[in-house]
Amino acid sequence: MTRLRVAAAQIALVDGDYAANLASIGAAVATAGPDHDLLVLPETATSGFASRDDVERLAEPLDGPTVARLRDWSRAYDLTIACGLAERDAGRLFNTAVVVADGAVQIAYRKTQLWVGETGIFTPGDTFGSAAWHGTRIGALICFDVEFPETARAVAVAGARVIAVCNGNMAPFGPNHRIAACARAMENQAFLVMCNRVGQGRIDSFAGGSLIVDPAGRILAEADGASETLLSAEIGLNEIETARHTYDYLQLRRIAFPAKAGPPGP
Repeated sequence: MTRLRVAAAQIALVDGDYAANLASIGAAVATAGPDHDLLVLPETATSGFASRDDVERLAEPLDGPTVARLRDWSRAYDLTIACGLAERDAGRLFNTAVVVADGAVQIAYRKTQLWVGETGIFTPGDTFGSAAWHGTRIGALICFDVEFPETARAVAVAGARVIAVCNGNMAPFGPNHRIAACARAMENQAFLVMCNRVGQGRIDSFAGGSLIVDPAGRILAEADGASETLLSAEIGLNEIETARHTYDYLQLRRIAFPAKAGPPGP
């Protein structure tokens, strides 16, 4: 039976201040690194997100300094790190979550479901995937993605049994993501680790409420809506098989129903 320690670093970010945010990320990594197998960080954790100017100024390619630092930390602590950042590629900007393990990028997922304030700034992604991780597979989503059943299902169909969600959810929408996170875990019978930021941004107040959820949709650990904290829990991968023993949603689903007209109206 494989048991792993997972964590979510619920931290306050400073919109537009790369140095301050990187210092907070580094402190979280140093705290979590010795005792955990996975650390999840918030959405756009290095830049924050308040304006197009911030994003354009601080966006980096995946071979830039932020990912290089994450790779170094991953190797030094033998830690898998899921971190949100603003990515620049071929003149376009993406809201991206990287999953770094063994000193290398295992996943670079570009947010598919852009929040209303992001449209016109980021280009939406269109690809889902997973990577091998401690005898299972891990996938990533970002913030608003978790409100759409299709995104988590796509990651699960790609093999993910642990889903890392880099979150940047603001008040008053904290309860929405609490419900959605539990539903996404339950309907895919997978673990879900969601990390949100807290505190006041340049415009928005962020809702915290980071969660670690088991494959039955039960909350294993939950942070409040205001405090910086390292949320931590132990997960047992055998619980996925237990959840799928009687029925396996992924195996039983029927996606392509034939179209059928309903009865004529009055």
